[in-house]
Amino acid sequence: MIAHELDLAEEEFELHCLEADVAANRVPEGVRRAMYPHELDSRINFVAIANETTRQGERLARTLVDFRSEFLALLLADISRRSSASEIAASLQRLPLYGISSIPQVPGAVEQAESIVRTAMTDIALTAAASVQHEAALQGVTIPALSALTVFGEQAVQVQAARVVIGPHLELAKAVTDAVARLPQTTQIEEVLAIARRSALELSVKPLENLGRQAAASSIGIGRVDAPTTTDLLPRRFASELLDSNTCTPCERVDGTEYFDELSLRHDYPRGIYVHCEGIWQCRGTPLYVWSREF
Repeated sequence: MIAHELDLAEEEFELHCLEADVAANRVPEGVRRAMYPHELDSRINFVAIANETTRQGERLARTLVDFRSEFLALLLADISRRSSASEIAASLQRLPLYGISSIPQVPGAVEQAESIVRTAMTDIALTAAASVQHEAALQGVTIPALSALTVFGEQAVQVQAARVVIGPHLELAKAVTDAVARLPQTTQIEEVLAIARRSALELSVKPLENLGRQAAASSIGIGRVDAPTTTDLLPRRFASELLDSNTCTPCERVDGTEYFDELSLRHDYPRGIYVHCEGIWQCRGTPLYVWSREF
């Protein structure tokens, strides 16, 4: 009986703490636990991070929509140069083997797209690093600003940007290929072009929105991982995963883990998000630091 009452009291206290965190605008609504003591000590604001992830994710998604439109124009131009529906189908079927780079002007367009996304992700990462600097200041510790990403950070941005950019192109190429493959070989070129265009325009923008959010979350994490490299001070490092209905099992397991050196943290967060994350754009984890207080 006493044990049951203690459990109820503990649950009530946990709920009260969670309500206080939401009321103080430290965590978004919908999370399933109150902030841990080290999270409170870190002075991190999960609401600000969530809002920044959403804002930057929408910005990157708009960029990806533009990239997909540009790729569609190049793909249709390539189709229009073919002499028959069967030749078009054959050229599209070769795309999985030779890649979309076999389409004229696409390699240059992809390279330009990756450059734009890398620049945007780097800016987001440096802004996130500045938030770590601000959190340290709130703890009474001054750390220098991060003026450029580390080699690790740059590599992480490069890998993630390439993945984000190639996804929409491959999705569009598959949609057009599948639509054309169903046409009779006697179909006129104009009709093939119309069907190819329609199949591409029917694609949802939701996957691009998800990719944009994923890139934004990754960028923020990359910046937060790089931020402490400007000082010789050694903070305590933690993985913090906001637990809600979207949190995947691996992220829930790593939540609250403490890392005792930078390399261990980078091992688990090589591209800013947890390496074993299955929720991708749905999870909301990030590294955080306690600089000045014992608990």
